[in-house]
Amino acid sequence: MSDVVIMVEDAQMYVTAGSILGDKKVGGAKLAAENGTAAYVAKDEADAFLKVAELISYLPQNNLAAPLFAEYVPATGTVNGTDPYEVIGAVADADSFCELYADNAKCAVVGFARINGAGVGVVATNTEGGKL
Repeated sequence: MSDVVIMVEDAQMYVTAGSILGDKKVGGAKLAAENGTAAYVAKDEADAFLKVAELISYLPQNNLAAPLFAEYVPATGTVNGTDPYEVIGAVADADSFCELYADNAKCAVVGFARINGAGVGVVATNTEGGKL
């Protein structure tokens, strides 16, 4: 999660010249989210700015802030098939999970959350996701 690309629904992004391709489906925001180029697709510019503000709120004020680390260890026998969203809900503050790349790798759940008010990065394996 070193770079986070936020695109509005009608935005275009081309690796090759879009004018040559001429097909908006090739460089659209939906495709960029599905292939993992865009972390989030906003409805409009105002929604994009709100998402940026939300993401920044999870980051520490500076590099001297003490990091927070929490590890969830499921009960014996429940490792496989544990719903990562249930685990995040059990560990993180209520309604604090901000998921990124939701339209991409369904085998992983990635984003930010808060634990006791502190922002943390979340990376979880989703064995139920199906898409590898």
